[in-house]
Amino acid sequence: MNAQTPGRSDVRTPGARSDVVRKDGRTLRRKTIYLPVPLAKRLELYCTAKEIDISEVITQAVLELLSNASDA
Repeated sequence: MNAQTPGRSDVRTPGARSDVVRKDGRTLRRKTIYLPVPLAKRLELYCTAKEIDISEVITQAVLELLSNASDA
């Protein structure tokens, strides 16, 4: 069951394992990451300048890392 959260039309109800359905139909899972402050600032500036979502950059970086991993 989907429920709307004030200001967010793309969030499912709690207990849905933090899954989020975006307006474009993609289902994503929320994960919390911690970055060193200088790296986080650089990432924010990069994404702002390129007008892309931070999640997209992180997704591409993880996909690249895992595709290059010999044990994955």
